[in-house]
Amino acid sequence: MTVAYLVIAVVSLVAFTMDMLLRYVEKIKRFGLEKDLFVFHGKTIPVENFIPHNLTMIFVFCFAFGLCGIVLDLMGFMWYISLFCALIFAMAVNCAEMFFIPRIKKEALPKGFDLSGMAAVVIDFISGDGWGKVKLVYKGSEYFFNAVSANETDIDEGEKVIVVLENDGMLFVEREDEVFEPLKEIEEKPKTDE
Repeated sequence: MTVAYLVIAVVSLVAFTMDMLLRYVEKIKRFGLEKDLFVFHGKTIPVENFIPHNLTMIFVFCFAFGLCGIVLDLMGFMWYISLFCALIFAMAVNCAEMFFIPRIKKEALPKGFDLSGMAAVVIDFISGDGWGKVKLVYKGSEYFFNAVSANETDIDEGEKVIVVLENDGMLFVEREDEVFEPLKEIEEKPKTDE
């Protein structure tokens, strides 16, 4: 069983290293590994925090699983106990990652920072009556927020939006073309002679 854990740990470590090299050294940001495998909308029990959300998190999950399994195997635990404990450890690492990493990113923004007027990109479809996710860049760092459409219109993934308002970590956004719609309506009104 130690060999299986070793293979899992080495393969996941190599994959994670390549992911980090491509992302931070080569500055390739959009090659698919950061895209969420599933999306939970609305209030859910935080069970999903124990499950990897994207391929990068799967690499971390597998590495933690393999490392814990190796240690427990070398300590002389039975294979089924080491398998169960390694799985629990990997889930705990994943939950810790989901809990701490967003807080580190949020603390990087200045306290009381007004996001109104900032440009962002939709990374998860925002329906008119629901919410999705947006990414904004501030001083070279990416920040991810939940967002709703301020005008209750659908906003597709990849569209550029403007932040209208922030309330408790939720952003109200509108498409860039919606920002100028009131001006177009004023220009299109026929002028009446007095």
